[in-house]
Parts: sequence; C-alpha cells; structure tokens
Amino acid sequence: MVLLHALNPYGFAWRRRFNEENVDLNRNFLRAEEAYSGSPPLSARFRNFLTPSGFHRRFGFWTARMALLAMRHGIGAFWRTLPVGQYDYPEFLYFGGHRRSQTAEQVELLLPPLLADATDVVHLDFHTGLGRWANCDLLLSEREPPENAAWWREHFSELAVKESVTSDNSYVIRGGFGAWLQSRFPSCRYRYAVAEFGTYSPRRVTQALAEELRWHMQLGESVPDHWSRHKLADAFVPRDPRWRATALATGLSISKRAADSLWH
Repeated sequence: MVLLHALNPYGFAWRRRFNEENVDLNRNFLRAEEAYSGSPPLSARFRNFLTPSGFHRRFGFWTARMALLAMRHGIGAFWRTLPVGQYDYPEFLYFGGHRRSQTAEQVELLLPPLLADATDVVHLDFHTGLGRWANCDLLLSEREPPENAAWWREHFSELAVKESVTSDNSYVIRGGFGAWLQSRFPSCRYRYAVAEFGTYSPRRVTQALAEELRWHMQLGESVPDHWSRHKLADAFVPRDPRWRATALATGLSISKRAADSLWH
C-alpha cells in the first residue's frame, strides 16, 4: 500500500489549492506528447469577468458576475471552461503551468521503483469540492477502458461511478493525474478513480477560489491568516463536524474495499 500525501506542501502551508507558481497540480501532469500551452475558447472572457479590479474591496459582486456569464454563454460553459485547465494565464484559476512542476518530477522518480513489479494497481485519488454535501462519487479518468469501468461498478456498487465524459457537472481535464499514471504504467492493470466528496455549490467554491486568488496576487504570503484563505479552506474541507465525520468514515471504508479487492 502506497500513500501519497501533501503533494503540494506550499498549498498546505498557505491554504492554497495552487502551488508557489500558482500552478494547479491536478492540471500539470501532461503526457510526453502534450504541450504546456492552450486554453478553452472562453478562458480570456472568464478571466476578465472573474478578476475584478480593486484588490482592496472585499466584495467582488461574484453572484452578479457569474449570472451574467451564465446568461451570455450558458451554464455548460462553466464546465467546458473553468475546471478543464488552461496554460496561458499564470495569474488565473486552474493554470496548468508552463513546464513540469517539482511535484510531477518527484512523483515520476518515486513511483516507478515502487510499482515496477505490480500487475494490478487500484488507485484512489481523494478530492473534495464537487457534488452533493458529504456524498462521495467515483469519477473515472477519460482514459479508463470499459473493462475497468465495469470493475469499479462491480466492486463499489454502493457509490455512484461516473465517467467524466458523460456525467452531469463533470468535465474532461487536461493534465490529470490518472491519465498520466495510466500512460506511465502501460504493462499493468492500472485502475484509477477520483473519490470526490461534495461540499458546497459550484458557485460558492468558484467564488472562494477567485477571491483567494485575487488577494494572494496582491498580498502574497505577507498575510498568512487572511480571511480569504480560511474561506477557501472551508470550501474544500468544511468545518462542519458532521461533514468531516462522514467523509472520514466513507474514505476509510472505500480504502479498505480497494485493498480487499486486490486479494480476492
């Protein structure tokens, strides 16, 4: 059993989703044939709307801004634009970087020796922020073959197993960890799924991300206890003890199920 924890130490230290270069590591694992460039068509428009001027104003009128975007482009535009990953705007959300991160380099050094003799891998990647409150869905990589999807449904029948291409409120990302891992270990059965625990609405999570980013770009690390960092932390790990107890119990349960599946 291999546990990978705190792959973004900077983010843990400063309560950020992104690293010291504002890179979203969940968009940084591009495969060898992919370039660190390009963005969804509406990225520039979303960047302009969600990066209000006047850093020292606490209120950015987020609800009005997102409502205007939705009226102009439709709700689906959010899922096709914001979380997909972009490589042109280092100061905006979901920036995948202009090069491989230190984290990606370290993971590539660490994992091959550990998995060199593996014939079967079951990989749960724990995430929060998308879905219903305290509910866990298993989101499959866009490269997950049909037989693997059937395997996840068989062994985790109590959870909603979703293929990102077809699921509501889900999306196909660039630079994802799962697709990179499966391309890195083609000789074994590498079964990968994101265990996604829901918190608040997409609007609230996006607002917390955008607010933290604009204040970080102005203040950097000079105010480590800034209110925007606490708001962002709560958006992804709510302070509600019931949410935490439910997420912990579910996480332990599916981890045990994943381990047991390799022995039967």
